[in-house]
Amino acid sequence: MLKNYDIRKIKGFHSYTVKELAALFRITPRAVQGMLTKGLKKIDNKRPILIRGDDFIEYERQRRKKRRSKSDSLNLIYCVACKDHVIPHNKMVLIVKSGKMLGGGKEKITIKAKCPECKNIINRFGSVNELDELNKIFQMVPTLDDLSNKKRASKSY
Repeated sequence: MLKNYDIRKIKGFHSYTVKELAALFRITPRAVQGMLTKGLKKIDNKRPILIRGDDFIEYERQRRKKRRSKSDSLNLIYCVACKDHVIPHNKMVLIVKSGKMLGGGKEKITIKAKCPECKNIINRFGSVNELDELNKIFQMVPTLDDLSNKKRASKSY
């Protein structure tokens, strides 16, 4: 069920049975029934179970929205080990300029930090345009070894 279903195949004011939706997306009817238990609306409690097309479209959009990254704000970095967005340990980060260019002629940077929960190194990618905002939020360290030190390092940028 982690698949993104092509909602362009659905007609908004058409009603679908569980078997029709399963055939349309090449999934099992049990997968559609699982969606019903997770919040997909059905027309009524009678058999056969009917689902409106626009209800399925709305359900799929909400499901996709939940899966989107929460780290739009600069102070959160995703930790793969913890499977959560975290604020870096002691708000200390290391900025590594890669020299590669992003679209629009912006230079790519990697923001490295330490997870406060599991102490693993976490990474986030960005552009040089974010450096001013990052300097306001985080304390910059010159080397990766300084991320593990308890004492605060001075700003390098």
